[in-house]
This record gives sequence, C-alpha cells and structure tokens, in this order.
Amino acid sequence: MLLNLEGFQWATGLDLHMGHCHVTLDPGSKQLCDIVLTFGKHEHKAILMGLYNNTNIFQEEMSELIDGLAFV
Repeated sequence: MLLNLEGFQWATGLDLHMGHCHVTLDPGSKQLCDIVLTFGKHEHKAILMGLYNNTNIFQEEMSELIDGLAFV
C-alpha cells in the first residue's frame, strides 16, 4: 500500500482500536446505561462495549470526521 503513495510527502495511519470508548453519550442515553452498585449508581459517559449500535455510531462519527478530506 505504501508503494502506491508515490508523490505524497506525508502518509499516516490511525489506530482505532477501542475508539468507540471515546464517543460520548448524549444525556438521554446516559440514563439508559446506568449500573446500580451497592454504594450507588454509576453513569457511563461514553459508549459501552457490547451495545447493539455502538459500531454504527462510531462509524458515523468517523465518517463525519474525515468527510471532505482528500485521499482518505
């Protein structure tokens, strides 16, 4: 793949492993992702692993991020 980048001065790659953990939940969704513990409840601030649509949401976020960038 790098051999096909003739003429470019810079090339980079992104490590997106566990990237969905950095996508924040909206306030309405935070209430749905509460965990009840013996000392109270814990409210998650980011998308949890194992939620049904977390890969779709992460893909939408990444698509918005790179939209309009050339050669991506």
